[in-house]
Amino acid sequence: MSAWVEILKLKDGRYYLKTLLTILTALIKTYDKSSKVNSFYYNGKEYWLDKNTRMGLMNLAKCNPSSINLVLDDTIVTTSADKAIEFLS
Repeated sequence: MSAWVEILKLKDGRYYLKTLLTILTALIKTYDKSSKVNSFYYNGKEYWLDKNTRMGLMNLAKCNPSSINLVLDDTIVTTSADKAIEFLS
């Protein structure tokens, strides 16, 4: 929090905006990698996949209208492509 206080005290608008943009970009990237964004529930258990894996699986599910196999921890789950897209979104 003290970093925010120091930034808000700055008087140079350009420096302030560049610094703020850098900090906000880092916060967004960190949040995007968190389980708050990339997690989903299957059979009551929470799973986390990074964005690239999620997007790759979604693309695969969109190409295969019948079913898809997902590796969730040590379990292989076969589900419909529609259901996979639903909880990977």
